[in-house]
Amino acid sequence: MLGEAEGILGNMESITNDLVEEKKAMKRLETENKQIEQKIQQFQEKLEENSNLKQKHQEKCVDLESKYSEEQKRLAMAEDTVRTIQKTKDKIKLLVQNLAPTLNLDKINN
Repeated sequence: MLGEAEGILGNMESITNDLVEEKKAMKRLETENKQIEQKIQQFQEKLEENSNLKQKHQEKCVDLESKYSEEQKRLAMAEDTVRTIQKTKDKIKLLVQNLAPTLNLDKINN
């Protein structure tokens, strides 16, 4: 009977050692899971921050594209004005040549 009791105690000691190892593994996994959850939280915060920044940049792009379009329109109007002035200048030059053919307009600033 004593031998049987010693065998049982040996089994219990082995089970206790296995149980301690399993609990250590569980604790290690819990710690790792907490670290992973913290990283996930940090990534979620970073993702939200980046999304907000992207939205601001997108709004800025829309604003800049609108300003660019307005500048294109202003340039077109300025070019039209220059063409109109050049046409008027050419008409005046032609009119002056018809009225005063001896007047040399080339000496006058273009």
